[in-house]
Amino acid sequence: MKIWTSSDTEGKEHYALRMVGGILGIVLLALILICAGIYVGFHEKWRMEEVSLVLCLGVTAICVGLAYWLGQQSWRNRLIFCLDDEDRLFMVEAGKYVRVGSGLAAYISLASGTQKEIRELTAPGGLLERGMGRTGSLTGQEPQIVSVEQIRERERSYRVVCHLKYPNQREGKRTYSIVKGYEDEDGLMWELERRRKS
Repeated sequence: MKIWTSSDTEGKEHYALRMVGGILGIVLLALILICAGIYVGFHEKWRMEEVSLVLCLGVTAICVGLAYWLGQQSWRNRLIFCLDDEDRLFMVEAGKYVRVGSGLAAYISLASGTQKEIRELTAPGGLLERGMGRTGSLTGQEPQIVSVEQIRERERSYRVVCHLKYPNQREGKRTYSIVKGYEDEDGLMWELERRRKS
């Protein structure tokens, strides 16, 4: 029995704070950059049409880049891999059952619920360990990786095309981006590699 989680202990323990703080930080940075750009533009008597265009493009690019990076960290902390004693490999996405509305309060509630679920799933003797100890393990509860069609390594992640058996027993193919930074990542990649179709 083996469970792979992110090696980012702080990210798992303070998931909600990091996600909410990250979003608020991106918004605050955007406001600071816009105000600073406008101030410098007026002070230097630059043409405001050009300043506005540069600010719009530059701030948007920075915000999109930071939001993408934050999303990747969130995904790595939420995606958990489990190998049971019968050599079945499952993938569990923490937070997928947390349901909330929309808006900032809902986002905070979602982040908090996801953090709680990560803790309950991965704690020693937690939900995943108990689930894998039962007959049938996580079969019928979480997607099982039946085989792997392709693994492509990138700078910060692996692109893995998997053949899955879903909880409803249907099967299908899905591509996952597995962000680097798992505990015993070599062991996880070896388990995926040995399920690769020759």
